[in-house]
Amino acid sequence: MARKLKIALVGNPNSGKSSVFNGLTGLNQKVANFPGVTVDKKMGFATLSDNEGNQIQAEYIDLPGTYSLYPKSPEEKLPFQILCDPSNESHPDLTIVVADGTNLKRNLFLCSQVIDLKIPVILVINMMDLVRYKKIEIDFHRLSLRLGIPVIPMNARTHEGIKELKKAIVQPLHVPDNDFIDVRVFSPVVVDTIRNVVHVNSNYNAFLVANNLDLITAFEIHQWKRDKIQAACKDHFFDSQQMQARETLERYKIITGIMNDCVVTPNTPIQKSISYKIDSLLTHRVWGYFIFLAILFVIFQAIFSWASYPMD
Repeated sequence: MARKLKIALVGNPNSGKSSVFNGLTGLNQKVANFPGVTVDKKMGFATLSDNEGNQIQAEYIDLPGTYSLYPKSPEEKLPFQILCDPSNESHPDLTIVVADGTNLKRNLFLCSQVIDLKIPVILVINMMDLVRYKKIEIDFHRLSLRLGIPVIPMNARTHEGIKELKKAIVQPLHVPDNDFIDVRVFSPVVVDTIRNVVHVNSNYNAFLVANNLDLITAFEIHQWKRDKIQAACKDHFFDSQQMQARETLERYKIITGIMNDCVVTPNTPIQKSISYKIDSLLTHRVWGYFIFLAILFVIFQAIFSWASYPMD
């Protein structure tokens, strides 16, 4: 009997996550709604084989794009609820974090959060064509060692790296050994209290529950447990905004060190592309307005004057 594997794809908006999803699933996809919300639930299925020839039935879930696990919109709430609630029906066995290789520092923030959830993680560094164009050098082996997870370079539009990603998926699943940062030191009693009353996988998972108390209603938590969590946060002066700011500073401190160690960005200015030059002209602070008015004039003329000739 084939082993089943539930895989979630998560990443920043415009990181090429959906292109990776399409490359993994082909045409074997379906779209539905997540329970209780109108946000699309994009799912795909594929059969993979491991090194021993055993079949694996992979179910992929393309989660809405998000910059972090601190949701600001209904779409961003879904990754939080699915990744942080082990009892959620869509909670994954493996998470693939898709990152834009040209904005790796910002994308590593979300990746570091997912690592601390203690779910097996694969990092896909997408848009390698743009990385090469900008002459950015990434030491993938060193980056993998620093993060403690597999790192796969990819250009999803041309399916470059898809085979390597599929090989990484069928490997034995390992939870990252070390925390990216130790959030328990921020508020030990609150984290320990939550871990005692809620089924979560890590200290960071408990920390996120404390920071998103309004979202734990989506978890299967009894009211007395919610009351106990709220009381612990109140008694120990757990301020969500301060905690989030502290976490952000700590994460970026480590991410900056990783970037300095694993990524080399050229000092010489890169030749600007044709599209960049066109954008610079069309959005110019002076000439942009004249071009905009000229385009509107052409559109109105085409509709109200020139269109009369073909109509007649």
